Amino acid sequence: MQRASDDALLNETLLAIAGLVTEPFDYIAATYPTSSSEVYTYKTGGSGGTTVATITVVYTDSTKAVLTSVTKT
Repeated sequence: MQRASDDALLNETLLAIAGLVTEPFDYIAATYPTSSSEVYTYKTGGSGGTTVATITVVYTDSTKAVLTSVTKT
């Protein structure tokens, strides 16, 4: 279960990376492959639709206090 501070961090991260995705989308999936990374997949057509962008956010460690990189593919 996420803590309230985790929810706030997630919301801030989503707002910060929203400007990177200029294509229309109607679905976002968030995954956490490691304790210091997050992957956001933007799609049209819902969860089974077409991926329009993938944003990978990497932090220095699991505290997620310092951002290392943000990449869009």
